[in-house]
Amino acid sequence: MVVEVGFLMGVIRAGGKGGRIPWPPDPARLFAALVNAWALGGEDPEEEKVLRWLEGTAPPGIAAPDLGPEQAYTAWVPENALREERGKGGKHYSRKRSPKYWVEAPILGKPVVRYFLEPPPADLEKPFRNLLSRVGRLGSSRNPVLASVGTDGEPRWEPAEPRLGDLFLQVWYPGFLEALKARHQMLYLLPQTGVSGVVPAARTWVPLPARTQAYRSRGREAPAPFLELLGVVALRPGLPLHFWSALVERLELPSGLQPLPLAHVGHPHADGRVLGLGLAASRHLEERRMLTGEALARLNGHEEALGSWRIQFHLPDLLPQALASLRPERWQHPARAWVSVTPVAWEGGRDPEEAVARMARQAGLPEPCAFRAGPWPFLRGVPSVRELEPYLPPDLRKASHFYLEFSEPIPGPLRLGKGEALGLGFFFPLKEVP
Repeated sequence: MVVEVGFLMGVIRAGGKGGRIPWPPDPARLFAALVNAWALGGEDPEEEKVLRWLEGTAPPGIAAPDLGPEQAYTAWVPENALREERGKGGKHYSRKRSPKYWVEAPILGKPVVRYFLEPPPADLEKPFRNLLSRVGRLGSSRNPVLASVGTDGEPRWEPAEPRLGDLFLQVWYPGFLEALKARHQMLYLLPQTGVSGVVPAARTWVPLPARTQAYRSRGREAPAPFLELLGVVALRPGLPLHFWSALVERLELPSGLQPLPLAHVGHPHADGRVLGLGLAASRHLEERRMLTGEALARLNGHEEALGSWRIQFHLPDLLPQALASLRPERWQHPARAWVSVTPVAWEGGRDPEEAVARMARQAGLPEPCAFRAGPWPFLRGVPSVRELEPYLPPDLRKASHFYLEFSEPIPGPLRLGKGEALGLGFFFPLKEVP
């Protein structure tokens, strides 16, 4: 069965200072609206059977149009209590006005949200339609709606595992009706000592006692990696991560290739030495394989001296045994959580939240669902930003170590921020989310 909820004003509104509009509307809101219609209609037993049946069904699929830009505004509303004031004209009364904060957004396209439910038993179909016909709002009274049974359409979002969720919405569950009754009793119908009858309890607002369900966009494929790791060169005997930038500047790699420090990190005995140089390029660069082949041929057998360090470059197949840090799958394995090996150089204000979202978009990735940033590393063997800062160019010293978490596994290699020519912002995948 398809339940259609049409928003009569063509907009959606929500209250709260600095709040955001939850969209699409939570299925729990639809259930609460049906409970409200049932209670105002006299709590018909047949309609109660509908609610008992519905709370035992699986979370519905949802289809909804996109929203336009949100706009916040403030309304000054008179309070119920009167204030007595005295002046030259004698005693008079007034009402204080309090601010009410609202945010609203236009609904783009036809303002109808569809919920795809399991078909009800034949004897409950008529009372279900009666309940829907009396639903007048979803959530706030500033969102008047008209609910009815629809006939067609396909869901845009479907229930999914939490790790794959694009959205997290409140849904019904067995026992939700009783939980709503208890909430209503606590808010409005608590008996007060010394007062005959039942009066409003004057309690503060309490959120719906719903449960959260992850939803995933239907038919959306997992994101493809923006970078492609095309070649690996081993470094003997290895190089401290501090000297990595100086080494890369001397190599003068072709434009378009990004050097990645394949370091000994993420292990209980990790020392942070760079054991290999990975050559990566954007998948949109047509000549990436040709450039990588030329660079590998030039680096094989090359030597560089950095102070007391003398570095030799060899292709990995010349080593007696393969090292884990030199295996491409170690850096390309899909993971939900990623931590930086080299600091991420980012632009923006002091708060990196907007910068993280922008860098993810530039790398062709979804916006992380969680992140942490700071001068200290989140991975064993990685030096702090303060240790590495003296070895970075002046324009790249505004950098931080990052922990990023996505709602679904992201394939590597992963690199974000400025300094791609020096391999800054290179990440390591974690097998498990901490």
